Amino acid sequence: MRRSILRLLVAILSISVIPGCDEQAANAPQNTENQTGLGKITGIGYATIGDFVWCDLNNDGVQDAGEPGIPGVTVNLQSAGADGQFGTGDDYFDSQVTDANGNYLFTDVPAGARCRIWVDLSTLPEGKIPGVCPTRRGCHPEPGRSYLGVDFCFIETPEGCTPGYWKNHESSWGATGYTTGQTVLSVFADAAAYPDLAAASLIEALDFGGGSGEEGAASNLLRAAVAALLNASHSDVNYPFDASEVISMVNGALASGDRDTMLALMESLDSDNNAGCPLN
Repeated sequence: MRRSILRLLVAILSISVIPGCDEQAANAPQNTENQTGLGKITGIGYATIGDFVWCDLNNDGVQDAGEPGIPGVTVNLQSAGADGQFGTGDDYFDSQVTDANGNYLFTDVPAGARCRIWVDLSTLPEGKIPGVCPTRRGCHPEPGRSYLGVDFCFIETPEGCTPGYWKNHESSWGATGYTTGQTVLSVFADAAAYPDLAAASLIEALDFGGGSGEEGAASNLLRAAVAALLNASHSDVNYPFDASEVISMVNGALASGDRDTMLALMESLDSDNNAGCPLN
């Protein structure tokens, strides 16, 4: 289902804790300009923390095969030092930049003290934004231990082309697997409840207007739905849903026969269709 703006905000603000961690340590500072104690802290052991920042293509928070690492991203680490308090003179601070494969590694993390790790979001490459993964982590590492599961993932900026784009760029349809002459019914089976709409071609549906009652809402929905279908089916458009999800959502709303349900989905898809068109 739709990945809402609320979900995105929760992901950005979320705190994740690695083994042996203190949740209070996870609140990353706004800046590190005044941090001191950058050298090794003597008299204690050290731990290793890493190691991957990647592009989560399906935004599920799981490293799937083929999902690439993101190079050039700055990862910051701050340890509270022996006194256990952030912002005092014995704090340890370090930064690492992910390599060509998206890997990073901190090898001299003071053990036994609270620490926090976060991604500098200003260093993300263009087109990458936070998704379901946390962007900061808290830790309390033990001496001699390696923590190599402290990973961060990001998603590609959503894209979508409007009904007007698809109506005026028939040449872009070829990559979607759909044709302008296909009927609405051939894709959205539950449009059968509205025979006049169901008999129209997909490109005609892009000109559907609104109206009162259930059929007016269905007309509005199908205009947005056809654009969403084409966006979801084009490999060069990073749409939030795949084609099967679009078809399922639209059929469900049409089957409901509820005007408000259809208009709510129309507004949601319309927002996605206006995310920015990367074609032509």
